[in-house]
Amino acid sequence: MLVGSVTIIAGDDTFTLAAHGLTDGTLVEFRNVTGGAVGLLEDEAEYYVRNATTDDFQVSGSPGGALIDFVLGGAADVYTSGPSYAAVDLRRFDTFTLHPASVDRFGAREGVRPHSTAAVTVSGTTYTVNESLLTVYPRETSTSAPYRVAVESTSGSLNAADGSNPRIDALDVQVQDDDEDGSGQRRARVVYTAGAPASSPSAPAALDNAFRLATITVPAGGSPVPSVTTEGQFSHGPGVLPVRVTAERPAAGLFEGMYIDQRDTDLLYRWTGSAWAPVASKIAYDYVTLLTGDTAVTDWTTYTPTVSGGGSATFSTRTGSYIRTAPKTIEFVAYFVVAIAGSGTDSVQVTTPTSINRTTRWAFSMHADSIPGAGTLRNGMAVVFQGGSGNLIDRLRIENASGVNSDSNMTGADLGAGATVVINGTYREA
Repeated sequence: MLVGSVTIIAGDDTFTLAAHGLTDGTLVEFRNVTGGAVGLLEDEAEYYVRNATTDDFQVSGSPGGALIDFVLGGAADVYTSGPSYAAVDLRRFDTFTLHPASVDRFGAREGVRPHSTAAVTVSGTTYTVNESLLTVYPRETSTSAPYRVAVESTSGSLNAADGSNPRIDALDVQVQDDDEDGSGQRRARVVYTAGAPASSPSAPAALDNAFRLATITVPAGGSPVPSVTTEGQFSHGPGVLPVRVTAERPAAGLFEGMYIDQRDTDLLYRWTGSAWAPVASKIAYDYVTLLTGDTAVTDWTTYTPTVSGGGSATFSTRTGSYIRTAPKTIEFVAYFVVAIAGSGTDSVQVTTPTSINRTTRWAFSMHADSIPGAGTLRNGMAVVFQGGSGNLIDRLRIENASGVNSDSNMTGADLGAGATVVINGTYREA
C-alpha cells in the first residue's frame, strides 16, 4: 500500500514525509528510486523502519541491523510491505495449537510429541537422539511463549564409565534466542552432560532454557551396559494428552473437561475442576465394545437345542436361550419335554447354542422330572468332554435308584413320556 513519496536527506540518512504514520519495525518497500538512493535501495526489497518520528524515519535491512547510509540525497515512493509480527508474537499465536498445561496465559506444556520410536536410545556406549518434535518453554518471562523445535537424528559417545561408582548423564534440548536471553544465538541444540560418579548418583542440574530429553544410567565399570533411565514427558496439541505415569500429569493450566490417557493404568481421566476422575478404561472398552461379529456382546437370544440318542423319543418342546456376557463367554439354558417315550441304550446328547472351547471339561447344572425309576425328580450334571467336538454336550449324568455310584448316563430308555429336562450353565466359546 502506497504511503507516499519520500525525500532522502543524505546528511542524516533520513526519509522525510509529513505525517507518514509509520512506526519502528514496520516493513516497507521502495519503488521509483532516484538520486543517491539508486544502488542502495533495491526495488521492492523489504526494509525495517527505524527511529520513526512524526515526519521522518530511517531504515535498515534487518531488525536492529545497520542503518542504510546515503552519500547523496534522493527520492522514492514508499509502500508498506504488509503486516509484520515480532517473533514472540508469532510464538504466542502458536500456543493456540499447543496443550495449555501452564500457569502462563501464553505458556504451554513442554515435552516430546509421542511417537512409536523412543526419542533417545542407547547402544553400547553410543547414545542416539532420534528425529523428534518438541515444545520447549524456557519461561524467560511469563509472556515470552514456547518454542517449537525439530531435532534431527544425532548420535554421540558417552564418557567412559567410572571404575568404582555409577553416574547419571543427561541429554537436554536447549533453546538460545538473542531476543530473549541475550546469548547472541538463534538456535536449538542437543546438549550432552556427563554426571558425577557417586554411590547414589544424581542427574546433572538442568540447563537454562532447556527441556530434559532423557537421563542415562552409566553403571560402574560400564557393566551392565548403559541404559536410558527416564524420558521427557509427552506433549502435543489440544485434545487427549498421553502420559506414562501419574507423575507426568499436568499440574498447571488445568481446565474442566481436560482429558489425559495414562499408559500404566490404561485409564482415561477427566479433570473435574478439582481432581482427575477416571471415565473409561481399556477393560471397559474390551467388555463393552469387544470384538466384532460372532464374538460381540448380545442380548438374550433364543435357539432350538437338538436332542440325540433318544431312540424313539419325540419332543413336544425344545427351546433354549443364551446371552454373550463377555468376549467368548456364553450363559445359556436348554429345555425339552418328551412327547413319546424314548428307547435304547445310547447316551442322550444335547446341543449348546455355539461351539465350546474344549481345553478343559465343562459341567452344567441339570434337573429332570418324570424320569422312569425310583422317584420322578432327578438332579444331575451335563458334561462336556475334551475329546468331544462342536456344540455337543457329551453326557447327561443323572441320579439313579441303585444307591451305589448314584449317577449314571441318561439313555434313550430314560426318556419317559412327559419327562422334562432343563440344563443351564456358562462356558467359553471355541
